[in-house]
Amino acid sequence: MILIAAIAPMPVGPGFHLSVGILLLFPFMYALVALIFVPLACWLYNTAAKFVGGLEVTVTEVADV
Repeated sequence: MILIAAIAPMPVGPGFHLSVGILLLFPFMYALVALIFVPLACWLYNTAAKFVGGLEVTVTEVADV
């Protein structure tokens, strides 16, 4: 995306223009949003698991014959 923004012609006139600086900021914004929503999703999952229940896994060892 940065390469495309670097070689694309910039529009003339007032208004918002997508610049290289904005494209460099996107990964940090993505990380910040993930920092907020991942714990929220984990809390929601754990709350739902308390009410619905979970999976119970039993592991047994089988002897070779």
